[in-house]
Amino acid sequence: MRIFFYLILPMILLSATTTAQFPNARMNRVIIEGDLPSGFNPEMKQLYTFVSDVITSKDYDLDTVTGNLAEGKIKWNIPTNKPTTIKGPFIADYKFYGVISESGDSISIRHVNNKLRFTGKGAANWELTFRLREVLDSLENLPERRTLSSHKHPPTSLEDFFKWNQYLNKRISLILSIMEVYRPEITSLAYNEIKRLFLLEEEKRRLWKFNFIRLGNTAVNKYGLTNKDLCNIYDSVMINPSSQWLMKTPYNQVDLYYHWYIMKLNVYRKYHKFFKTSPDDQMPCSSQEEYYFAIYNDIKKNFQGLMKERMMAFTFWDKDGLLGEVGFNSRIDSLLQDYYNTSQYDAYKEAVKKAEVKYRKRSGSRYIPSFSLTDKDGNKFSNYQLNNKVALIDFWFTGCTGCVQMAPALKNIEEKFSKDTNVVFVSISIDKNFSQWTKSIEEGEYVSGKGIHLYTEGKGSTHDLIKGLTIEGYPSLLLINPQGRIVPYDVNQMDPRKDQGKGMTTLINQLLSDMKDGPYILHEGKDSIISWSFLNNQADKKILSAEKTTSISTINYLNQTYNIPLQQSVVLQPSVYAQPEKLLALSDIEGNLPVLTALLRGNGVIDDQQNWTFGNGHLVFAGDMFDRGTQVTECLWLIYALEEKAKAAGGYIHFILGNHEIMNLQGEHKYTQKKYLDNAIAAKQTLKDMYSSKSELGRWLRSKNIMEKIGNIIFVHGGVSAAVTRLNYSVEKINNIARPYYDINYVGKTEDTLLIVKGVGPTWYRGYYYKDHTEQQLDSTLKFYKADHIITGHTIISDTISSLFNGKLFNTDTHHAAGNSEALLINGKRFYRTNQEGKLTLIYDANKNNNFVKQ
Repeated sequence: MRIFFYLILPMILLSATTTAQFPNARMNRVIIEGDLPSGFNPEMKQLYTFVSDVITSKDYDLDTVTGNLAEGKIKWNIPTNKPTTIKGPFIADYKFYGVISESGDSISIRHVNNKLRFTGKGAANWELTFRLREVLDSLENLPERRTLSSHKHPPTSLEDFFKWNQYLNKRISLILSIMEVYRPEITSLAYNEIKRLFLLEEEKRRLWKFNFIRLGNTAVNKYGLTNKDLCNIYDSVMINPSSQWLMKTPYNQVDLYYHWYIMKLNVYRKYHKFFKTSPDDQMPCSSQEEYYFAIYNDIKKNFQGLMKERMMAFTFWDKDGLLGEVGFNSRIDSLLQDYYNTSQYDAYKEAVKKAEVKYRKRSGSRYIPSFSLTDKDGNKFSNYQLNNKVALIDFWFTGCTGCVQMAPALKNIEEKFSKDTNVVFVSISIDKNFSQWTKSIEEGEYVSGKGIHLYTEGKGSTHDLIKGLTIEGYPSLLLINPQGRIVPYDVNQMDPRKDQGKGMTTLINQLLSDMKDGPYILHEGKDSIISWSFLNNQADKKILSAEKTTSISTINYLNQTYNIPLQQSVVLQPSVYAQPEKLLALSDIEGNLPVLTALLRGNGVIDDQQNWTFGNGHLVFAGDMFDRGTQVTECLWLIYALEEKAKAAGGYIHFILGNHEIMNLQGEHKYTQKKYLDNAIAAKQTLKDMYSSKSELGRWLRSKNIMEKIGNIIFVHGGVSAAVTRLNYSVEKINNIARPYYDINYVGKTEDTLLIVKGVGPTWYRGYYYKDHTEQQLDSTLKFYKADHIITGHTIISDTISSLFNGKLFNTDTHHAAGNSEALLINGKRFYRTNQEGKLTLIYDANKNNNFVKQ
């Protein structure tokens, strides 16, 4: 490594001296000009900028600046009087984070031998940034790197983790050495921003690896580590000069999530506990609320100045912060007041105040607050006794007329789940008179008399729990999921008094379904199959005969079990199909089984027993069944089961992979619900293992395409960018080239990998909806593929199915989880929006001259 550095050092010194200045450089702007490279295309006219010194992530927004072309050159004038980050395809590919420039900079960019050369005021920032990226990319091809696991995948062993740590230390050492060479040429602001950018990238990698080895739910985890071992590793690996500099040094760009996660790990370290030693074990801090208090107090104690201000504000305003995750009670109100009294920065206080106003408008909080109340036998009962249970809490008082009406409906619900120990019924009274309270319970007029009855210690409606939940009307019902979150529902539509509890029963069944997961079927050689199922993160492993196992069982949206025949073989799907008479397209279900089932039932695709009723019609799912939701596995099995049923009726199912399918196959689980990661740990596997090529669902997913042509329509999750179109590849060739990369995190960028990388590939592209894809480019794509329409998902642009470019482009991604769930029905040449009730709205008619139907 030392020899390598000395070889590149003369080049660094030479390039760092090229700082010729333009005489026409103006203050309050950055000027960038350059010659047009070979292969220049219209997309390269756009540069994207953002000002670095924003207060919160809500202020972060990319501005687009279009360059002016003249005599083989292009020039951008970027108005700014603050440090600004600049990026765009003229400079580098989508992976490039951008370059920090300051007001008054004037940069000239030249393409020499396929490399960029920079001159002008501020050029050293650009030279340094590109030099660091070039050198670090070259390290990825070294033999020592090739023996390591992919950077976002779990370490293959403890030895692999420690080798990764050594490799990252070498990268950081090289970064700091190169930066010292450039230090005299750049401002201190630019130095700190560039140093932060590159060190943060390395420390995030280290954090990612550590987060894998710290998980477990037995005394010794899958890496052979105890909590004591992890404390020692944390002290020696995670606490290092690079991470400490990042935690202590203020910087302008907003990226506090790394800092926040380190603060969370610090809490684990403080209590010497990084993972649970059994499924019933408790982690440090008795509730989510306690985590935030611990972190807030650590910030006040250990940070100073601007960094302290940002971290304290972040505790409140971020969507994953205290107000968004927990809500309000007297303790949190006191903590807010402490912040307002402590903070010295009005801009941050204003941001927190806006967040406070926003979150106070919510009814109640997202988590049930901590409480400890007395039951009718004098025993203490706390919210922790509801952990891993579905809880229905009824708030009432003696004399409440509505409570009398509610009691019979609650009895019906209780009877439905009388034998299910995973459901708990709790009644909390605001009666101040203890004797009156116990008498009302015995009489059973206001409550069912069953379940757990709790007393508010004579405080009634002034009790912290009642105030924290903003209970104002009685009776009030709260439904709590096993993680302690309050489940939102429409109070008017779901009032048990109106339907004798049928709607609430359905909702409780859905939550019970969420507690379950599986089965995951893994093929072990020719003779045996391993089946993994889970309940509350506890694993049930069965070893089955491969010859005798012809079907598996799973659950539907009503928590009912049904059988699914296993497919005899997995066949790669064709890429091109004839146009069917009718076709239903939807996307981005994201593990929401009730929504998926409702859309299919409401539009005549299936019946109540999950049978295919769509005849010779085609169902197209345009990607993203994975992530965010809690019934991903059940959704996948439903589509899997319907495939053979559809074929038998002359119909067909198309499952087109989206970016979240690819991410999960590659082991990237940023958006995955925690229950899936915990379940994999309980099985001493990784979630990637559960979807490996040895698994039934993994094999099935790998047989699918990322792009298909059905009749005159291209179906794709993200879109077909101009870059992909210029490759002149057929749909079949795109699928054949992309398939080997489904479960491989690419390194480098070639024409082939371009097909699936973020930003420009069919699974990721969003350009249609961000105004950087013209109708002319869309026409070029349609012409090449001899198609009339493209149908995508991936990007929500409306609460309904949307059509752009006069019916050439349709988007099927809607806010399913928010209740705005729709699909696209194509019947002949007519295109309809349709909802869960099957209500059709015509939006495009190819039979008419004026095709587009105004809404």
